[in-house]
Formats: sequence, structure tokens, C-alpha cells
Amino acid sequence: MDVIALVWFAAGWFIGGFVNGITGFGAAMAAMPFVLMGMDLKQAVPACSLMVLVVSLEQGMRYRGFADWPRVMPLILGAVPGAFAGAVALKFLPSDYLKMTLGCFLVCYACWGLFFEGVRPVTISRWWGYVAGFLSTTFGTAFSFNGPPLAVYTTLSGWNKETSKAGLAVFFIVTCGLMISSQILAGMHSLGTVLPMAGAVPCSILGASLGFRATRHLGDVAYRKLLFIFLGVTGINFIL
Repeated sequence: MDVIALVWFAAGWFIGGFVNGITGFGAAMAAMPFVLMGMDLKQAVPACSLMVLVVSLEQGMRYRGFADWPRVMPLILGAVPGAFAGAVALKFLPSDYLKMTLGCFLVCYACWGLFFEGVRPVTISRWWGYVAGFLSTTFGTAFSFNGPPLAVYTTLSGWNKETSKAGLAVFFIVTCGLMISSQILAGMHSLGTVLPMAGAVPCSILGASLGFRATRHLGDVAYRKLLFIFLGVTGINFIL
């Protein structure tokens, strides 16, 4: 692997860490365009899976005291069948229509959250966590983007920013561990997927720390607005 590829990988994960430090999700989505400047997709996906685990572990340690376990467990339990559903969707359903549907939903939801939510957020039952976990791994398996359904769930659950980031970190640690184990069994990992981590890990931690500092003085309302903006941008990206 050449030096240019390593530089692009590290730069991408600095951006990914920064985005994750602000929102609690979206690291791989922010990093991938930079990573693909230096390596092909078959190598980038397993390498980025390792980095998602690293970023999630860092976030989990930072917010370990804020996890709302009764609301996190349904996410994890719903994730198991979602992984199988994602594989089926990827094989049998037209991915363009699925992305368009998800994109339109995210844009509409972001507009509602930014302009019509009101002062008191809507709060839903924790049982919706099963649905969110299912949809997260469904879209994660099919498209490698599993953050948006979780972000929708956390905003509708009335979590503050610390609880939201803690819950997302726990979910990503568990699901990334399962995904990486499957990738290892499938022979997808090698020195070429592990070596880029040497420079990317400190860059991602630095980016995450800067993102954390950027939101440390934000109130919960401002944090929610940031989440809605990022979801809207994600939705537009899916549509395009």
C-alpha cells in the first residue's frame, strides 16, 4: 500500500472522527469519500469497519456513564434479524428505490424537526428500539449506512446529547464486532486492512476530541438541531 493511500485514509478518518464527535454517528459516511481516493471499495469497507469500531470504543469510553440500557437493549436485539433482512433486500430489491425512499423520509423528518417540532420533543416508547435496530442493520448490511435510523430513534426518544451518544456507541460496538467477525471468517481482512489503522487511529481520536469540544457547550436543543441538519444532508445524499 502506497503512502498516498495511507494519507487519504488518515485524512478521511480525521473528518469521520470529527463528525462522530459532534453527532455520535456518521463517521464512515463522512470518511469514505476520502478513503476511496486511495483504495478500492473491497479493501475500504473492511478497513473502515475496523475504524468504526475504534471510534465507537472511544465514544463509549467517553460517555460510558450515560447509557440508558433499557432503551439500548431493544436496539441490539432488533439488529440481529435486520442483518439478514439487509442481505435479502440487497439481493432481491432495487437498491435505488430503497435509497430514494430512505432519503425522502430523512429529508421530510429533518424539515419537521427543524421547523415544526416545537419546544417539547415528541417521545416514543422504547419498544420502537426493536424497529430502529432492525432498520439500522438492514440498511447497514445493504448500503453500509446504519446511523440514520438510530438517530431518528434517539431524537424521538427524548434523549439528551450524552445519552444519545452513549446509546449509539454501545450499539455500534456490538454490531461492528459481529460484522468484523463475519468479515474475518469470509477472509476479507489482511495486512492491507489493518496497516492503515496505524496513522488513522490517532487522527480519528484527535478529530473526535475536536468534535466533542465543539458540542460540549451546546444545549440539548442546539444538539438536536445539529442532528436534524445532518440527517437532512444524509437524506439529500441518498436522493442524489
